Amino acid sequence: MKTSDAEQIRKPDNQALIKQSFSDEMKKPHRIDWADMIAVFIGTILGLSIRDAIDTKSSISNGFGRFCVDALIITIAILAVHGVFAVVRKIRQNSKN
Repeated sequence: MKTSDAEQIRKPDNQALIKQSFSDEMKKPHRIDWADMIAVFIGTILGLSIRDAIDTKSSISNGFGRFCVDALIITIAILAVHGVFAVVRKIRQNSKN
């Protein structure tokens, strides 16, 4: 399959554009959202504590089922903590205004 003349002309420009965008992306510092990281950490600890309190190991004999229930419990705990953080952030924002 033969490439057209227009594609041959655009090829160096496209390569330069890809190279430039990659170098720009590497230069930008990626900001860490510490509130999000703390929420995930607290949610994971809370989820694991709830999982141990429910004792899914003895109540569910199927390994795959136990894994799904454990993942669901931890996910719900993380989402709950994220929700609490969002509400607190919203209250703080409204109190400043």
